[in-house]
Amino acid sequence: MASTTFKKIIAHEVSPNFRQSTRIVDVPFAAVTGGLKPSEVLVKNHYVGINASDVNYVNGKYMPGVVPPFDVGFEAIGEVVEVGGGGGGRRPPPVKKNDYVVTQCFGAFAEYQVVPLRYVKPVPRLETAYLPLDLSGTTASICLEHVLQPRVFRRGADGRDAPSASRLTADEVVARGAYHCPERAVVTAAAGGTGQFAAQLLKHKYRCACVVGLCSSDAKAAFLADTLRLDGAVNYKQAWRTHAPPETGDFASCIAAAVSAAFNAHERRADPKRLGANLVYESVGGELLEAMVASLALHGRIASIGSISSYTSGWREDRPAAAQQQRGPLPLQLLAKSASLHTFLLPHYAKYANQHFAELCTLWEAGVIQSTVDDSQSFRGIASVYDAVDYLYAGKNCGKVIVKL
Repeated sequence: MASTTFKKIIAHEVSPNFRQSTRIVDVPFAAVTGGLKPSEVLVKNHYVGINASDVNYVNGKYMPGVVPPFDVGFEAIGEVVEVGGGGGGRRPPPVKKNDYVVTQCFGAFAEYQVVPLRYVKPVPRLETAYLPLDLSGTTASICLEHVLQPRVFRRGADGRDAPSASRLTADEVVARGAYHCPERAVVTAAAGGTGQFAAQLLKHKYRCACVVGLCSSDAKAAFLADTLRLDGAVNYKQAWRTHAPPETGDFASCIAAAVSAAFNAHERRADPKRLGANLVYESVGGELLEAMVASLALHGRIASIGSISSYTSGWREDRPAAAQQQRGPLPLQLLAKSASLHTFLLPHYAKYANQHFAELCTLWEAGVIQSTVDDSQSFRGIASVYDAVDYLYAGKNCGKVIVKL
């Protein structure tokens, strides 16, 4: 530590404008060294992850009434440079100096960060692929298991498949156990940080009958098909431009039809029919959420893990009048299908995080899933966090957006 200070980003006002409400400050090392508790470590962050929720956080949505200034950023991968209490507690800490760790703790947009041990996960090497597996990966993995709950059928001793209540383990997945899920699934923003994991887990862990990813460009659609190996990909912007019904301007019905067509194409039906989704992992909100409700099958289930379309501009109800009259309020749309809409926020399921992170690492190391970091842009230095947030919100990323500090 040749310098006497390091840099971090703080929020100095509460607003949905990340650039406007935050600034970079210099912090003296004396403020974070020497007085660490035995339950804390000082980490030198090498890479930080960018999330849609970064905007929600500086806008006070996760801590109503929060008073600035406060630290921002959720996740990082870095190196332990100091262990609290000199590592001399009653039992040895899970990490030691020079270990590499993934951390998930408020205040990650900093060159150095004091992190409680409960938010630290050791990793064997400084590899960027571990970073998406934590916050983005565990969000998908925990949500699927505990909220959406794909219906798994296992092969019994009699050779027949029967519903199984026991959870799938990473070892069973890697060993290619005899099981499958007969349900059809859709993932919105499937080429994004968390969408990539939800889509892959539905396809390669749960082995759903058909997994279709929604995205916003042909390049992303190719990524879903070639890299993630999904059964289908729908560029919803292209589908809307090509098949928009001029009489109603009904976006939801148009996208639902495109999803049904993708299901039919995968099943190679000679007589295509309206096929709905049993499972939907949704993170965009707004008109795409409504399109996913329109795409549901009877008893279908949606898990909403976010609503990036509304984080900077607020929620808008601006459906064309004809579409509103045709489908009616959201509760009635769900009621008509005995369908359900669930929500998920990772901190409420924190007790499962370590288990799911370890299992995701096993699946990634075995080649069952990919952990993709967007490498089309090079964001370097803490000042580039601002450009990285803008890049994410422009919908340009394919994989997890990270910044090298």
